[in-house]
Amino acid sequence: MNRDLAAALSDNVYSVHLLDVLGHGKSDRPPRAEDNRIDHYGDQVIALLDHLKIKQAVIGGLSLGALAAITAAADHPKRVKGLLLEMPLLERAVPAAGFMLMPLLAAVRYGGWLYRPAAKAIRKVPVPGRSVWEGIRNMVGQEPRDIAAVLHGVFVGPVVPSKQRRMAIQAPALVIGHGGDWLHNLEDAKALAEELPNADFVVAKSILELRLKPQRLLPRILRFLDTVHGRNRPRVEAATG
Repeated sequence: MNRDLAAALSDNVYSVHLLDVLGHGKSDRPPRAEDNRIDHYGDQVIALLDHLKIKQAVIGGLSLGALAAITAAADHPKRVKGLLLEMPLLERAVPAAGFMLMPLLAAVRYGGWLYRPAAKAIRKVPVPGRSVWEGIRNMVGQEPRDIAAVLHGVFVGPVVPSKQRRMAIQAPALVIGHGGDWLHNLEDAKALAEELPNADFVVAKSILELRLKPQRLLPRILRFLDTVHGRNRPRVEAATG
C-alpha cells in the first residue's frame, strides 16, 4: 500500500523500511487469532528496528498500521523519534468496525468454500502498476482462513492503547485523517491529534489522496520529518489545487 509513498520519501533523502507484519504481504500467516493481535504487531515494529540495528526512528502507517505504530510508541517510547499516522481507528470507530468487519469475519470463517474460488481468480490478475491497487489485489486475493485469522486477531487483543497512555506519548506526531469514512472516522483522527502532546493534524481529501496524488500532502510530511530530524533545506511547496 505504501510502496509509492516510500519511494517518494526516499527520493527526498529519507531511508524508508516497509514492514509486512504477520498475516500480511509476504510474511508468514499464522492461523491463530492470538498471533495476529495489534499489540503483537507493535512488538514486530520494534523487532524490525532491532534487526536493522536502528536505535530510534519515525514510525507510522495507515489504518491498522497506525494502530501498530501507536502501540509501539506507548510500549517502547525511547525507540520512537516521531509518529506519522494516517486513518487511525479509535473508540468512535468501534460501532462501524463491528458492523463492517464482523459479518466479513463470519463469511470467510464459515463460508470460505464459497469465497476461495474468487480469491484464486483474483490472484491470477496481473500485478497493477500502482502499489495501492496491488495492495488491494493482494488483500482480497488471500485465502479465507488467512483473512479470518487477521480479522479475529483484531477483536481478540487490545486494538489501541488507552486514552491515558496515548496522552503520555511525547514523540512529535503528524496525524492525517479524511472525511466520509465510517470506519476511519475523521473525529477519531482529530481526537488523537488533540490527545498526543506534540501532534499536528492534516486533513486529506480522501482515503486515496496520499496513494494516488501525494503532491499536496508530501511537502507537509517532509516538513514534519525535517523538523523531527533537525534538518533545514530549501523546499518548493506543491500547489494545493
